[in-house]
Amino acid sequence: MRDPKRIDVVIEAVKEEWKKEPDWRLGQLIVNISRAAGKMDPFFLEDDMLMKVIKGEADQADQTNQTNQR
Repeated sequence: MRDPKRIDVVIEAVKEEWKKEPDWRLGQLIVNISRAAGKMDPFFLEDDMLMKVIKGEADQADQTNQTNQR
């Protein structure tokens, strides 16, 4: 089971990111974050990766993920 405590942390991060692009719709924000994480479908975007994209750590996360898959 996923930790329910993550919800407030993720929602707060999304809120702060959305304030940077207030003209975007929520769906547009989520899709753009998902694409920045290398996922075309936000359904498959894990919360930890969403947070890394928002924090600007997506490249590092992607490199770590590729290294771990080898």
